[in-house]
Amino acid sequence: MTAASRTLRVGITGAIGTGKSEVCRILRERGYPVIDADQVARHLTETSEEIRRALRQRFGPSVFDEHGELKRRELARVVFSDAEALRDLNAIVHPAMIAAIREEMERLAKENGLAVFVEAAVIYEARMEGLFDVVVTVAADLPTAVRRVARRNGLSEEEVWERYRSQIPLEEKIRRADYVIWNNGTLQDLEREVERFLRWLEKRRSAGKSSGKADG
Repeated sequence: MTAASRTLRVGITGAIGTGKSEVCRILRERGYPVIDADQVARHLTETSEEIRRALRQRFGPSVFDEHGELKRRELARVVFSDAEALRDLNAIVHPAMIAAIREEMERLAKENGLAVFVEAAVIYEARMEGLFDVVVTVAADLPTAVRRVARRNGLSEEEVWERYRSQIPLEEKIRRADYVIWNNGTLQDLEREVERFLRWLEKRRSAGKSSGKADG
């Protein structure tokens, strides 16, 4: 068995504000590689002329500034209030994003670690779950999460709820996940939940990836 085949590919998802990024920060601090799907998508929209041309054709010049930079806040305002526009945006960006994530996972897996992690809010929406051996949902009390995001990003709570409603409901992500990390306590509580998850993940790898669904 090769080093890459022993390394688990793990997707981390959740709803807006539930703590995906905090979980991934903890994982990085412990030395695990984490790919951020949002950063991959951002890089593609900045560097791929094919994607930028498609965005301009679909959404018009108003989503770009005078320097040709994508106005992300403006694009978000359009797509999170229009389901068809969001589908079109995803159709433009997601195929290239998934291909880039797959390539980077395979590169990192050759380093023979326990796992390569991918933080992606849209694992189920983009039908990416087939990339992973394990999908983890980070869950939390939604009203609290929405207030947290509104304060952090300078958005109204209604804008945050619009973004939440554009994705698969958290309850569905919990149901479909292999493991659930709950983030309703302190940072120390979350760190303990991540440690518990890592122990579960090691057991799963040792058992040949045959373990069933679990809840942290």
